Amino acid sequence: MDFLRTRTLAYLIGAVEFADNIRLNILDSLTTFEPRAASSWNNLEGKTCIITGGNAGIGLATATAVARHGGRVVLACRSLERGNKAAKAIGVEACEGNPEKVHEVEVRELDLGSLDSVRSFAKVFNSEHRRLDLLVCNAGIMAPPERIQTADGLEQQFQVNYLGHFLLAHELLTYQRKHFISPKNSNSRTRGRNQHKPAGSASDLACSSDDISTRVIFLSSMAHRAGNLDFTDLQLNRSYSGFQGYANSKLATLSAAKEFQRQFDRSSSTRRDVAVAVHPGLVDTVLARGWLTGADVMGSAAQRFVAPVAKLLAPWLLIQPERALESILYAATAPADLVAGQYVASGRTTRPARQACDTATAEKLWHVSCKLAKMQPSL
Repeated sequence: MDFLRTRTLAYLIGAVEFADNIRLNILDSLTTFEPRAASSWNNLEGKTCIITGGNAGIGLATATAVARHGGRVVLACRSLERGNKAAKAIGVEACEGNPEKVHEVEVRELDLGSLDSVRSFAKVFNSEHRRLDLLVCNAGIMAPPERIQTADGLEQQFQVNYLGHFLLAHELLTYQRKHFISPKNSNSRTRGRNQHKPAGSASDLACSSDDISTRVIFLSSMAHRAGNLDFTDLQLNRSYSGFQGYANSKLATLSAAKEFQRQFDRSSSTRRDVAVAVHPGLVDTVLARGWLTGADVMGSAAQRFVAPVAKLLAPWLLIQPERALESILYAATAPADLVAGQYVASGRTTRPARQACDTATAEKLWHVSCKLAKMQPSL
């Protein structure tokens, strides 16, 4: 009954978001969309940013925005061919504004469906002894109709959307926290104030160049509200649903973001590292369109009727990646005390589902994840 309630709640929230997306798309068709506080991307000038899945969709839009404002972008992509193509496109578009600020976009191979690939990526980056300022865990897959098992023996969505990013963030942050120490200690713990304040105020958005820190952005989803972390069947061996697997992976991602922050806060390190989860919105990407027109959310019979209608309405039901950047921008540049360990949606912090806030669940997930990834926690 509780599972049915959470799934029904997720559908209702989705309907509300679809309605709001229609409103936004109508406004965009009548006026020119002006991003709020777009100048805040300038806070990332000269900073190194790794973006997984940065060759398409939200990841591509994020990479382009960071590059345009002088950030050093590293695209972590499963396909080097698609990554190199995206890098060229980013270079062309980014240079239209301030070409003198644009750095060459790097492309590196990363297959989140292989834990060995994740370890290799982190090992190579760490061997270069480079500062990492921003990690955007964006890559993902959405609701494949059949259960797919990775070479590591895990359900594909659980590994690609969640565990691969968990391992990547852990390996990169462990190195950063060991080798790059901030000269000053920020003891401020005012997190929780103004938590529902929207993005857009120049006075609210700042990144201090004096602090050495890494900000990790985990892309979650409103679908996490339909998630259920059943530790007796995390890999959905007993009963598989593409949508349920997706929802579970996004709940795990959000829970992990909060646990990463608790790990950071318990440390005596002088660094002020930040982990934050973001729901970018229902964005018009290949991933979202594929799910919208072919998902198993309502069952195959209902989907056969809904799919053609959804395909027709997709341009109105889904927002453009540029609008999704508002939430990512806020998560990336807002003061640490406003977003650390928080869930950001619609350009502001908001309250996630109850299970995502359960500390005992997060701690158990952390330990289970370390075991599945065959790693020793060392933050």
